Amino acid sequence: MDAASELELRMTDFANHVTNFHPSMIESVASIYIGDHGTGRFWFGTKLVVMTSEDNESKKWSVAYPLADVKYKEDTGTVYKQTVHST
Repeated sequence: MDAASELELRMTDFANHVTNFHPSMIESVASIYIGDHGTGRFWFGTKLVVMTSEDNESKKWSVAYPLADVKYKEDTGTVYKQTVHST
């Protein structure tokens, strides 16, 4: 997974879903990566938070995207390397 490419893809999704979108509307962007492992399962995801401003009105847009969800009996760093951190 390439974090920059993932962010670019998610920002494109965001721009395509906002009516009359223009880049000047963006005040800030946060791309948050989250994950957990245990009980035979490993999951990893990202959350995109975009703050926009238009006509002196601020809006917060927040969307979560799953990136990996792996069932695995022996949950080790190997799962991470073979799924999310593959090169």
